[in-house]
Amino acid sequence: MKRLLIAVLVCSMVLGLCAGCTSSSKDSSTPASSGSGSKAGNPIVLSMGNGMPETHAFNVAFADFKKNIEEKTNGDIVVEIYPNGQLGGDMVMLQAVQDGSLSMTWTATPSQVSFVKELAVFDIPFFFDSLEQAQKAVTDEAFVKAMEEKYNAVGLKFMGFPTPGYRWLSANKPIRKLEDLSGLKCRTMENPYHVAFWKALKVTPTPLASTERYAALQQGTVDGQENLVENAFNTKMYEVQDYFINTKHIAYVSASVMNLDFYNSLPDDYKALVDEEMATVTSKFQTLAQENEASMLKEMQDKYGVTIIDELDPGEYARWAKVTEATEGMIRKDIGDDMVDLLYKAAGK
Repeated sequence: MKRLLIAVLVCSMVLGLCAGCTSSSKDSSTPASSGSGSKAGNPIVLSMGNGMPETHAFNVAFADFKKNIEEKTNGDIVVEIYPNGQLGGDMVMLQAVQDGSLSMTWTATPSQVSFVKELAVFDIPFFFDSLEQAQKAVTDEAFVKAMEEKYNAVGLKFMGFPTPGYRWLSANKPIRKLEDLSGLKCRTMENPYHVAFWKALKVTPTPLASTERYAALQQGTVDGQENLVENAFNTKMYEVQDYFINTKHIAYVSASVMNLDFYNSLPDDYKALVDEEMATVTSKFQTLAQENEASMLKEMQDKYGVTIIDELDPGEYARWAKVTEATEGMIRKDIGDDMVDLLYKAAGK
């Protein structure tokens, strides 16, 4: 019943937005005629929803996906983009993709753990020594194949693991050492391993949807949050946070997913085209986000008076990792050793 209600809700929202939307993200114009090359008669509608605004690096990259797909299929596929949480939070959109009322979405992997439990492997704190190591591991052939099978089993088509940076902590007080975390109330992902991680650091974690972060900080429900800099900047966290701290606690691994039945219904050449263009989205998103991080941090500092703490005090990363190492055991207990060991191998550890 819950799944049916979510599907009805998302379908209703999509139809309403189709009827009234005039923004550049949702193109309400008549799709280009497919002419004699049309394969589907009526155009295939590929709908994408996510929680970030149009200016976010992922949506900038995905705008090119829309343009290229529509041009290369002569309008046989029409791509509709619903950014900024128009269709609800991550969990609502993921459920809608699984149910088929939405074609695809993109979220951070912690949001997807309740659909594919093995994704908890990315929630092991301080696992990756560098962003380059993380990006290499999430594209390892054996690891990707194992993850694809897990996604397929729940009716989702895996479309890539964009990994554009680390999650940063923000707060209204400086944090340079473990003891500085005392008393912090931090918005966390709706994910049990993130909650366990922050509790181990003596933080009071408050799981909230990303769409609820700003209001919670503004109202004092929480006084900290953690996220990719790109996400925090695009949702104006600098208006309600005084400090951004490069804690490097977890690499921001995200995932693009599509309804498996929708993907399988596409002609083979369209599948290949979608695969190719999504690989480009992943690459472009990572590049843009990494380029944006430095400029966004500088703007937050210079324009909005935010203090940037780019490194913890000497020895603190090792201290934090030691205090939170039990999280890996919790994950192994829940998902088994195989996927964890496979990630270790993929990361060359």
